[in-house]
Amino acid sequence: MDDTGAPFTVQKELMRHASIQTTVNVCGKAMTGTKRNANSKVVEMILKPKAIVDAGPAEPVLAIGS
Repeated sequence: MDDTGAPFTVQKELMRHASIQTTVNVCGKAMTGTKRNANSKVVEMILKPKAIVDAGPAEPVLAIGS
């Protein structure tokens, strides 16, 4: 599917293509910018370093009965 969310068969009819292959080829090429943007966002999310929160030194744990 492309950005419209409509199935290719519906798009084929609206665009009056004789073949679904024509519709898939046209829509597939038209989506390259959208795919590129989505890929960039995924890569950014994966490679983005997470902030490390420094909670300070841990307090010692005391055993009961000592």
